[in-house]
Amino acid sequence: MSTELDRLLAQVPAPAREPVRALAEEGLSQLPQDLHAAWIDGAFQLAARGLNASVLLAYLRLTPPVIRQGGAVLQAHVLATALSIALRPDAATTETLFTALATATRRLITTEALLGFLEVVDEVAALAPRGLNAMLERTAPLLDQLSVDGLRRWAMLGVQSHVTDLGAQDRWFKLESHDARAVLGSAGEGVLYTDVERRQWYLQKRSTPAVPTQNGPDA
Repeated sequence: MSTELDRLLAQVPAPAREPVRALAEEGLSQLPQDLHAAWIDGAFQLAARGLNASVLLAYLRLTPPVIRQGGAVLQAHVLATALSIALRPDAATTETLFTALATATRRLITTEALLGFLEVVDEVAALAPRGLNAMLERTAPLLDQLSVDGLRRWAMLGVQSHVTDLGAQDRWFKLESHDARAVLGSAGEGVLYTDVERRQWYLQKRSTPAVPTQNGPDA
């Protein structure tokens, strides 16, 4: 892995090399070995874009728990989404994506849900790029009230309702619009309660020690 790390560091401006090395080594220690190469290659591809060093540092600092939870499939989707966003004029949104993913990982318990979240990000990036950063910055309150499917419906309603009024669309994704907050509240009442229950059940089940099976006539 030292060769891949040296290759990454060669892409990084000299002042950022030590922070990048430290975060890369820490991240590698958190990941299973079969994910090391893809994760470092993702960092290399971001560095090769010439983005601000803070974007690369955010990737190295924030994505290991995401990738550890979601595996190789999620790693590939995270990188594809990040590189796509990096091509847009507001490339700083890429950094916001990594922060949002770290938040989403603490709220979504399955790889499928995290992939679904990334698909919503991809859709908003294509249809309402001006609103993407605002939505990502509000990941915590949105996922506190919405399932991933609910988030998609909420986001697409904001896009479709304000096709010709970009100012109103901005206010929707910033949760400054009364309609956006009203729809969010009504969706949360009907969509989320079972998701919250399911998440609590899963976390409780994972933290409860298994009871040994007893063999015998009374088992």
